[in-house]
Amino acid sequence: MADLIGVGKKIDATKSDYNAAMNKLFEGKGNLINSVEKLKKMGAKAKKALPEAIIKRAEEEEID
Repeated sequence: MADLIGVGKKIDATKSDYNAAMNKLFEGKGNLINSVEKLKKMGAKAKKALPEAIIKRAEEEEID
């Protein structure tokens, strides 16, 4: 039983870390996705583009 409790705690910690990383990508004015898009608008060149769905999600999170 102790092993399962330990696994559950690790799953919870992993989920917390995942949520924190996703927040940095998508939420708030300083989110990474919008920062990258602003740099591109200022003339920075990129070899690859972010998927449109990710950009839209970041824009929606910024508005909320």
